[in-house]
Amino acid sequence: MTLDHLIGTQLEEVEPDRAGAERLLGAANRSLLDAGLSNEGRFDMAYKAVMQIASAAL
Repeated sequence: MTLDHLIGTQLEEVEPDRAGAERLLGAANRSLLDAGLSNEGRFDMAYKAVMQIASAAL
């Protein structure tokens, strides 16, 4: 399955937005910086950062 098959059913097609991507990457960076409390906190913040980076890439 490709991303093209998911548009309209599970994904919304959006125009590339540099400012939006930079906001997501900045949020991902802050998530990684905040991940130092506990093992669970590290995992949660790392997961959040990965999701933000993936959203920016899409």
